[in-house]
Amino acid sequence: GAAMELAKQKIIDMKIMRSYAPIVSYALKPTEMFLVPSATNVLFFTRIFSDSKIGGAGNAICLVDPTRNIVSKRRGRDYYISECPMHHFSHIRRDLGAKYDNSSSPDMRANKKQYMANTRKATVAIVPDKLGLEKYLKNNKKPKGKT
Repeated sequence: GAAMELAKQKIIDMKIMRSYAPIVSYALKPTEMFLVPSATNVLFFTRIFSDSKIGGAGNAICLVDPTRNIVSKRRGRDYYISECPMHHFSHIRRDLGAKYDNSSSPDMRANKKQYMANTRKATVAIVPDKLGLEKYLKNNKKPKGKT
């Protein structure tokens, strides 16, 4: 939308090398937004150079697991795009344990029960279901096999 285009133009005009956005996470329903802000960010736009690579040591901006960072030895301007948060619905699922079993984080896999308990008792704000996910989840039967 308009916020995306505005942010993109600002990045181009200001010659920003890396930009990142906040993550807004939801608990067990698309109407339950976590009140505690995420400690991580997500890459928004990043310039790619000949020495850029995914993961590893370097000048990474995002506090996400190393496989999702794009790093470069070049220094440049970093920019926080607050206008375009990423809405993260990964906790809205029939089998919450599968989320932690399949996580790229060794800590999440090792402490699955604690993460599941924290998600279930999280302090949330009740928000509108703008994407209609709750209706979708109710109308779709549980698939056969492990989910």
